[in-house]
This record gives sequence, structure tokens and C-alpha cells, in this order.
Amino acid sequence: MDPRARAVYRVDVRSFFDTDADGLGDINGIAAKIDYIKELGADTLMLSPVFSGEGFMIDPEIGTADDLDALIDKAASRMIGTVLEMRADMPLNDASDIDRASAAMRYWLDRGAMGIAINTDALTASGDKRALHRAMCALNRNVFSLYPDCFTVGIGKNVPFEDAVQLTRTENRELLMQLYIPAHMSEAFSPASGSLGALFCGGDAKRFKHDADYYQVQGELKGGWFLNGISLTQGQFSSQQELTRRLRSKAACLYVMTGRGTPLIRQGDEIGLYAENTPMQWNNSRAAGFTLGTPRLKGENSLSHINVEDDMTHMDSVCSFYKRSIALRRDHSALIGGEYAPVDSENPRVMAYTRSDGAESLLVVINLTDRAAKVALTGCEKGECLLFTNSPKPIAGSMKLQPYEGFVYRLR
Repeated sequence: MDPRARAVYRVDVRSFFDTDADGLGDINGIAAKIDYIKELGADTLMLSPVFSGEGFMIDPEIGTADDLDALIDKAASRMIGTVLEMRADMPLNDASDIDRASAAMRYWLDRGAMGIAINTDALTASGDKRALHRAMCALNRNVFSLYPDCFTVGIGKNVPFEDAVQLTRTENRELLMQLYIPAHMSEAFSPASGSLGALFCGGDAKRFKHDADYYQVQGELKGGWFLNGISLTQGQFSSQQELTRRLRSKAACLYVMTGRGTPLIRQGDEIGLYAENTPMQWNNSRAAGFTLGTPRLKGENSLSHINVEDDMTHMDSVCSFYKRSIALRRDHSALIGGEYAPVDSENPRVMAYTRSDGAESLLVVINLTDRAAKVALTGCEKGECLLFTNSPKPIAGSMKLQPYEGFVYRLR
């Protein structure tokens, strides 16, 4: 399977689901919820670091090697590959460091893991970019090239654009893909801010759109490949703001699933829960269904109305939209390897672009703001609506979009 075509679901093991009532999520908790991940449509499971110390032994608080073996096998039986994230402090400074890391990676790949995720921030912090690329080339030579289907990704958030491209160019033989988020795109937002761009750019939707278009187009021209994710922090949405939260979440999903790159879904994204270090919200019972014990991670009480069980009761649920978006991407090759071309590029509120390959051309339109906005779609006046955030609408040369409204059209 082309790794670019995968949909990655990233789990924070300690906050996902607790099976032994000790208040901390564990490896068995992921196994218990694997069918939920399968139903969502993800085919790649990325785990947060489960290792303790340089020996890459499993942290006993969250499970055992046997538990991880069982999870890998259970996921594989559902056609889900497991990617293991190495520790952020994994040393890769010299040949002996790389040899130890290589041995640990081969050990888990031989036991059935599909791939490896490496925190590339640690190697860029020193400022010696050559060290980053030397280490990745060595790991590719020692490990990745020995496993033809190995899924490799860098997950540092601070890797400069040019290095992200270099890491992922096929001829450089380093990584398959790199998570790339421009620094200002990962800023926090508040529910009072008036645009989806505020999720990334302090309220400046135009700036977000400009930068997103730049790295999509330039990444394609320079031969790089990115893991498409959105780094968000949780705004305090009240139950009265449910519609706004769902619409924003769908707009963010639409961008991630239709942009050039492999989509990354962080646990909770699929219900509009953007809260780091907060237990996954499964229902509105005590501890949100995360544990029968007392959660060790501090939860956010105001988020009790945001949970999987309640979300699924809505006809316009965020989770259902994620399912439809993942399925759409899988069914249309243009959304995987197609060329990315901006449309109405100077529009300050609406992001629009086409994804085209030899088979078809799709148009994506997203209102990034909490106000109605118009978009000019010159040359794209005929098409079939394939996906929508609110309700279907026929395509036209000029369209008025409701707040956070988005569409995907197959052009004719």
C-alpha cells in the first residue's frame, strides 16, 4: 500500500483508556478500543512513546512487551499497521548511539511493528542540521531500507521547511514523511477569535491560507512529503457553543483530509476535543468512561459534554464527518497524489484549491471564518458535490459560504 494513502490515528497511551483502574491509560486499553479506530477508517496506529530508558523496554506502568505484541497482532488482524514513536530524548549523537537505536528499532519491526516515528526536534535543537541528516541516513541504511514496507516519519514540530523537504525526498534516503507545522500555526486559540485561521495564526486567516498554500505548493515542487496535522489547544466551548465547535472541527478535518500529505488524526480530533494531557472522553459518566479508578491526569470538567457517545447521537456529528472524509480520500486518487493548485488565492476568508491527477480534478472550498464569505470560482463552475460540512450546495462561479462551511466537488 502506498504509505501516502494511509490515514494515521495517533494515540497518547497514558490518556486513551485505562483497563486496570489505576487511573492511567495503558497498552491494553488501546487493544480494547481497536475496533473504534477501525470504524473511524484509520489504517495506521501511531503510539506515543511506550519505552522507558535507553534500553527501549516497555514502561511497566502502561504494560509489557507481551501486551504490545498482542496489540500489534490485534491491530494487524483489522488491517491496521502500528507505528512506534521513539523517546524524545533518544540519543543519536554518534555511531554507538545510532547502533543502539537501530537494534531497538529492528527488534520491534521484527516483532510486527509496521513503522517508526522519530522526534526530530532533539536533533535540530543543537543547530547542527548536518547531524540530523547524517543520523536519518544512518538509520535508513541500518534499519529502514531492510524493511521494504517500513513506515517512517519525523514528528518534530520545529524542523525548518527546507529540512523537512530534504528529510523526505526519496533520493536522499532518510524518512518517508515529516510532520511539518509552521511555528505560528501551532499557536493557541480562544473561542472568541473569529476565524479558523485563529487556530493557527492568532486570528489571521489570510496568513494561515498564504502559508498553507506555500508549503503545499513548494513541498510538491521540491519533492517533499508531509504528515498533515493540526496542532491545537482547547478553547473553553460551552454547551451553548456546540454548533460552532462542530463546524470548526469539520472545517479543520476537511483541510487535513484534502491537502497534499498523509493525514494525521490525534485522539479526540474526531469529536472536536482538542485538549492535551486530558483523558479521552468516551461518555459523560464519571471520569468520562476513561477509567473505573481515579484519573491521574487532570481532566477538564467543562469538556464533559464533548465525548464519543454523545457526539454519535448528532446527525451532524464530527466523528461521522471524519469517517466520510477518510473514506472520500481513500476513494479518490487525486486527494492522495494529485497536484495542489490554489484558487482565488487573494481571498482573505476562504481557502480554495484543486487537487488533480490524470483521472479527475476535485475542488475544495473552506470558509475559515465565523462570518459568511464569498469566493470566486472562475473556471470551476460545473461539478458534483461529494462532501459538505453543513448541507449540499450546487457549485457556481461565485458562491456565498456560511461560517466554517466547506465542500468538496468533482469538477466536470
